[in-house]
Amino acid sequence: MPCWYELSWREKETAILLRVHKDFIATIERLVSGKPDLPLFDIIAGLRGSLGFEKFTLSFNENFGFNDAFLHVGEKDGFAEFLIKIPEVQKYTDEICPECKGSGNDKHFNGECSWCHGKGKHLVFDWKSAYAISASFTVFSMLARFPDIKTSSNMSQLLTIETKTNKEMHGGSLWGIYSPMLCKWLVSIGETEIPEVVLAMEKAYGKMFGIHGFYEDEFRAHNNSGWLIIDCPGDRTGIHPSTVWSDKGCEFSCHNVDSPVQQITLIAGLAALHDKGKNF
Repeated sequence: MPCWYELSWREKETAILLRVHKDFIATIERLVSGKPDLPLFDIIAGLRGSLGFEKFTLSFNENFGFNDAFLHVGEKDGFAEFLIKIPEVQKYTDEICPECKGSGNDKHFNGECSWCHGKGKHLVFDWKSAYAISASFTVFSMLARFPDIKTSSNMSQLLTIETKTNKEMHGGSLWGIYSPMLCKWLVSIGETEIPEVVLAMEKAYGKMFGIHGFYEDEFRAHNNSGWLIIDCPGDRTGIHPSTVWSDKGCEFSCHNVDSPVQQITLIAGLAALHDKGKNF
């Protein structure tokens, strides 16, 4: 299929770039224009209410999604481009850490305070920006699941993703399809790690949660002749093939992706995978 959207990893900005083809945008606009009773709008309202977002914008000519999560940065080669900046979820305030009283030391054991990681500052978690990205992907992936047209792009669609967003267990789930072209490339490179995918996930996760509790061996992108396993921190958290490769490509699904941080980390890895496969 000609490309209708693609993902790319932007290391310098620590961001994901989403590119949406103009022909597909026109299809979406026709789909939703003047149809306020579409079930999609009930889903948007439900996500906005349950997660406390201030607004949602369903437009590809300006910032898209919840709370301007997808920043419209222009157009290039027939694609509208949206920069999705990885947020800081774990943040330090100017207040002292209530556990160590600002000393940075653990009062029970020798070493740094396990609450503030030795900083002596109060550590808080700002989840809303991460949920805004996750929920915006959920709405976009619903729109992008079944394109009604073939775009005029001379590139092929390499992969698709779909996501789920809520505050329950598995609330950051994601799944999708690797195209036949991408599968053939994965088969051709044999058994190997894909370092670009690992590095993207490490940087994305590190931006959201900091380097504390950061274990390099929890990030993995191991390809075994087309059988690709991608892991990030969590309880055996990651994505893996759910079907065997065929001439229709390969479906993938997730395991124990419970938070938007894990979901965004894995999407960053898929964006880097897309870059690698596209340039093959």
